[in-house]
Amino acid sequence: TVMCRVAPPPSLYSMASLNLAAVLPQDSQERHHFIFFEQYTALEFAGYFDTDLWTRLILQMSRTQPAIRHAIVALGSLHENLQACDNIAHAPSTTIYSLQHYNKAVLHLQRQLSSSQQSIAVTLTCCLLFICFEALQRDYVTALTQLKKGLNILCNWKTAGRTALLSPEARFVRENLLPLYVHLDIQATTVFIVVDRLIVHPQ
Repeated sequence: TVMCRVAPPPSLYSMASLNLAAVLPQDSQERHHFIFFEQYTALEFAGYFDTDLWTRLILQMSRTQPAIRHAIVALGSLHENLQACDNIAHAPSTTIYSLQHYNKAVLHLQRQLSSSQQSIAVTLTCCLLFICFEALQRDYVTALTQLKKGLNILCNWKTAGRTALLSPEARFVRENLLPLYVHLDIQATTVFIVVDRLIVHPQ
C-alpha cells in the first residue's frame, strides 16, 4: 500500500468557478472525449453518486493533473463507444484508444507517487475513475480490486498526523471522496450493476 504525503497547491481544492475552455486538451480527439465526459458521462455518474464531485470538482482537478485528465479522456471514450455499439467487442479501435489513455493516466500517477508531489486526493480520484472504467468494461473483479486499493489508502491516511488531516486536501477527501468510497464498499455489487444499466444499456 502506498502512503501518500499531503502536499497539494491550495487552489486545487478551491470552490472557484471553472473556465474549462482554457484547459481542454489540445489534441482534437482528446478534446472530443473530454467534452463527452463533461456533457454526458459525468452527468450519468452524478445521477447516482456525488453530483458536485463529478460535474465540477474532478474537472477542476484535471486542469493541473494529467493523470486525472487522461483518465477522463479514457472514460469518456469508452462510454461513448459503448453507447454507440452496445457491445465493447464491436469497436476495438475505440477501446484501444481508451486503454491507451488509461495507461497514460496510470503512468502519470506512478510518476507523481514517486515524486515529492504526492497527493492522496489525486490518487483517490484516479482510483475512482479507474473503478468506473473497469466497471464499464464489466471487469468487476478488477473494479473491486481497485476499490480495495482505494480503501486501503484511505485507512492509512486516517492514521496520519493531525496537521495533515486538517489541510485543505484533507477536507476535500473527507467531504467528497470518503463518503463515496464508503458507499461503494457497502454496495459495490449493486452499484456496478446499476452503472451497467444506466450507462452501458440505458433504457
